[in-house]
Amino acid sequence: MLGYSLESAWHGTRRHPLMSAFMVLAVALGISAPFSAIALVERLGGDPLPGLSYTIFHPQIEPRPAEVIARDPAMPADLTLQDAEALYQLPTSPAAAMMSANRLPAKRGGDDSPLRMTHTRATTWRFFSLFGLHFLAGRGWTSADDNDRAPVVVLSRVANERIFGGKNSVGKEMQIATRTFRVIGIVDDFNPKPHFYDLGSGPFANAEDLYMPFRTWMDLPQDYGFGPTHCWPASGQSGEHPTSPNCTWVQYWVSLTEPDAVARFRENLQAYVSSQVASGRFQVNATPMLSDVRRWVEVNHVVPPTVRMQAVIGAGVFLICMISAIGLLVAKFSRYGSELAIRRALGATRKDIFLQCLFEAGIAGLAGGILSVPLTWLGFRMIQRQSPTLMEGIHVDAAALSQSVAVAVIVMFAVGLYPALRSSRVAPAQLIKTL
Repeated sequence: MLGYSLESAWHGTRRHPLMSAFMVLAVALGISAPFSAIALVERLGGDPLPGLSYTIFHPQIEPRPAEVIARDPAMPADLTLQDAEALYQLPTSPAAAMMSANRLPAKRGGDDSPLRMTHTRATTWRFFSLFGLHFLAGRGWTSADDNDRAPVVVLSRVANERIFGGKNSVGKEMQIATRTFRVIGIVDDFNPKPHFYDLGSGPFANAEDLYMPFRTWMDLPQDYGFGPTHCWPASGQSGEHPTSPNCTWVQYWVSLTEPDAVARFRENLQAYVSSQVASGRFQVNATPMLSDVRRWVEVNHVVPPTVRMQAVIGAGVFLICMISAIGLLVAKFSRYGSELAIRRALGATRKDIFLQCLFEAGIAGLAGGILSVPLTWLGFRMIQRQSPTLMEGIHVDAAALSQSVAVAVIVMFAVGLYPALRSSRVAPAQLIKTL
């Protein structure tokens, strides 16, 4: 009997092609508009580091004087160099990485072409394992390289293609700023969205091209800068130099894989703050903050308001289209109510009529879902054209597009419940009299 109900639903769809087409279009628009926008919000503000986001944490402490805090109560996002070094060198410190970024002039060794400004990430040796970067060739540097300020560098895949033509450059030399460096590794491109580990450079900043030891980078000429720096007036300090203890600019991330490790690190963090208060360096004994990657993305509201507004508009379009679909289904079923009445008179049950109408809604949902696939892709393409920097590295994949088909069918089954139930409860005798 289910097969006959499905066949009758297909017959009803074909008998009223114009109304069926309007319904399919309503479903396609209603699904594609919110699906593309909400999927975009999820990609921009979702999980930038799947599998690791709940085990990697970012600490915040309050080193500023009370009068500065009164004007700006938000705790600094980054650490001072002094605080980052102190946390990094704690005997009980877990796997961690401190880092910053700037742009440095670089080129292949022995090349007479001009130096080209290149996006550089300065960090410590555990950065690659901490964030799960994949090495295509070579390796990262060691803790000894960090301490010895070794002139070594790791390239991204794109940088290796641009500078060395895609060949294995491990062991080759490069000129970076005023020094000669040796390439020791090539990593696959790493550009999570959002750029959670350094929001000061922009939540959707471009991927880094070069990675080098943090202290090696510190020894380079200082006219290239230390990345986004925030300083405050402090008596007895040497102005607003990034190495002074009244400037924050160092990002610090730590791996804490167990709840007990998180609790211990919080205790150590609070103990460090208390020691700085006791020494007179910190004026305020503010409780330090510790955020995992997902929470860090949420509290910093990295998704642009325009993108969130697109999701709200998409939800509104979905609601309007589904209300329209209900109205179209009611009108459509009413137009051939007499046929349904004859089926009832010939022995069909209310359940049979209900299933026929419900299947007809499902057919419209399937067709609308299929049509929503190119519309969703087109929506992503339009957003990419409007915001190329924001959308760099973000693509709509086949799995996401296929989900829109499943959602459309499920939604139309839900939407069709009322019209199908309404049609199945109409008394057949009342309709047959109108024939």
